[in-house]
Amino acid sequence: MTHLVKLMRNNFNFIFVSNLNSISTVAWEDFVSQIPIFKGATEINQLWCIKGISVISGIIVMGVAFIVAHSSGVIDASQLMTSATSGPLLGVFILAMFFPSVNWKGAAAGMITSHLMTLMIILGSLSVTQEIVYLPVSTEGCTNTTFSPHIDPEFDVQYSMYKMSLANQTLDDLFPIKSLNSTENLLTKLYSVTYMYYSLLGTFVTVFVGVIVSYMTGNINKNNTNYIQMN
Repeated sequence: MTHLVKLMRNNFNFIFVSNLNSISTVAWEDFVSQIPIFKGATEINQLWCIKGISVISGIIVMGVAFIVAHSSGVIDASQLMTSATSGPLLGVFILAMFFPSVNWKGAAAGMITSHLMTLMIILGSLSVTQEIVYLPVSTEGCTNTTFSPHIDPEFDVQYSMYKMSLANQTLDDLFPIKSLNSTENLLTKLYSVTYMYYSLLGTFVTVFVGVIVSYMTGNINKNNTNYIQMN
C-alpha cells in the first residue's frame, strides 16, 4: 500500500511538472517572446525566462487550489471558474463583432481589467460570511386537503388557529421594511453577488473598458493621399 501511494504521488508530481513546463513554453513562444525586450534574448536567457514563467504559473495554480479549498464544493468551484473566465471571452467576441473601431489595446485592456475585477470579487467573497436564511417550514394554518382522502380534514380547527396567529401579528411583522440605514457598504454588497453573475459583469466591463481605451488610444489618421482622377 505504501509503494502504491508513493507511485501515485510520483505520477502526480510528474504530470504537474510536465504541465507547468508545457504552459510556460507555450506562454513564452506565443506571448512573452513577442515583447520587444525579449526578442533578442539568447538561449540561456530564454531558459531562465521559461523557468520564471513556470514559477509564476505554479503560484497561480496553488492560488486557484486555495480558492477551491475554501469554496462550498468542487462543482461550485468549477462553475465559479467557468463563469469568471467566460465573461471576458464573450466581451472580446462582442467587441470584434459589433465594434469594428476597437483596437488590440482596448481589447487587451478590457479583458485584463475584467479578469482583475472578477478576481477581486472572488477574493473578497471569501471574507464575507453570509448567513443562510431558510424558508419557514411551519404547517400552522394550512389545511390537510392534500393528504389522503381517508383522513378527515380538521379545517375549522386549523382555520381558527390561523386567524389567531394573524391577530397576534402586527403590520410590520407581515410586511417587514428593510431599514434604509444599512450597515453594509458597497464592497460588501459587491462581494455578496453570486458567481452566476460573474459572466455578465465580466462581459460588461470588457466591452466598456475596451471601447473607452480604444477611443483614447486610437490614432486618427487623416487621409492626405492625393488621388488621380482618370477621365
